[in-house]
Amino acid sequence: MDHADSLSKTRVKAIIEGRNFWSDLKILAFVLDLLHKAILALEARKVTLADCFLSFKFYLQKQNALYSQLRKYKDKEAPFDLEFATGYEEPINWWNLIDTSPDPDSLPRIARHLFSICPNSASCERGFLV
Repeated sequence: MDHADSLSKTRVKAIIEGRNFWSDLKILAFVLDLLHKAILALEARKVTLADCFLSFKFYLQKQNALYSQLRKYKDKEAPFDLEFATGYEEPINWWNLIDTSPDPDSLPRIARHLFSICPNSASCERGFLV
């Protein structure tokens, strides 16, 4: 089977300019960075394979906590069922009230980070147009 047409310059350009390419690349870089650190630590004999497994398990637990929090937020379940009321003029104040204990505060942390971005200082201001 000839794959010459599947990787043409036009096709590659379309992939790179695609909406999800850079976010997918960032996720891949994160995963590969974890693997790279684990390999370096194993080669230096600073850790055992069990240590690497425990480290990956920790990241997996954080990822699962985020998925769980996203589902709860979507379904308006506790702790994301707080009413937005007067006195919380800014959405960031509402997010500061969310307590996800004993799980990590993954979703509230992401929300607070996003609300701290000043739209006119972003590299691509048009992304904030509604």
